[in-house]
Amino acid sequence: MNSQAPRTKSRRLAQGRSNHIGRDFIPLADLLHARVFAELAQAGFDDIRFGHQVVFINIEDEGSTLTELAARAKISKQAMHELVNDLEARGYVERIPSPVDGRSKLIRTTDRGERSIETAWKAIEQVESEWMQVLGAGNLEKLRSQLRKINEQYTAATNDLSAHDRAFGVDSRKRKNGTR
Repeated sequence: MNSQAPRTKSRRLAQGRSNHIGRDFIPLADLLHARVFAELAQAGFDDIRFGHQVVFINIEDEGSTLTELAARAKISKQAMHELVNDLEARGYVERIPSPVDGRSKLIRTTDRGERSIETAWKAIEQVESEWMQVLGAGNLEKLRSQLRKINEQYTAATNDLSAHDRAFGVDSRKRKNGTR
């Protein structure tokens, strides 16, 4: 077998179809994230990493337990623990005693964390305003509604699966229970 033979099929597959929907979503998501993190850095929050957003997105105003945060983010408690520890060391979140269960702690944002969230929201609102100028207010709202509909369809079906399991079409709960 000649290892130097052309691999036209795999190159063709690697290029993919030029019109698949991911090619429309990915640049917009990248743009949104780039703008948010640029604004955060400019406002003095340059130590927030991309991975930290799962904490900010899922934390309740009154605070959340680590278990609640991990479940909402669909990541392991260990991964959430690392993110929370990192944000706590940077002054964005704090742990306080739970008023309901004295054994557990709530994680809530500090004033610094709240200011970073406000900064991120301002950047998001700016990007949405720009998109509204391109699409028009009605079309932007229609797009948002349609995307939510698609998202709800898939999250309802996969609500208790991890992000990894959803991405790869597996159910690790079966492996934990000894089934496949």
